[in-house]
Amino acid sequence: MRVLEEEDGMKRDMCVGKPLNFRGLVYEPLNENGVVFLFALVARDLGFYVEGIREAFPDAFGKRKENHRLHPVEIEFKFKSSGYKKYFAKGRLCDVIICWQHDWKECPIEVIELRSKIRELTKRVT
Repeated sequence: MRVLEEEDGMKRDMCVGKPLNFRGLVYEPLNENGVVFLFALVARDLGFYVEGIREAFPDAFGKRKENHRLHPVEIEFKFKSSGYKKYFAKGRLCDVIICWQHDWKECPIEVIELRSKIRELTKRVT
């Protein structure tokens, strides 16, 4: 979807996703940055405590609550889960891939598809 935005008399053409309207995020993510932003909105709902985000692999690290205990976790963000294939081919492993769209069904690493999780969280609230 395209939105025309006028700022200082200049019109800018902005590409945005489909309407989402979830916790202040108006449109669905279109890239990895959008996935990171959305994850920040739901990390605690999913049992994650982020200790750091960085540009190097893996993108984030922290703790994850499982069975009433906190466990270390390394996180890689991708728009689509298949974007992780190049890292996997190089032997780089993380604990979980956080993505908007899970399109790598045979992925050997846990994948959390935010698109599905947002639907679940929205149903809980309404």
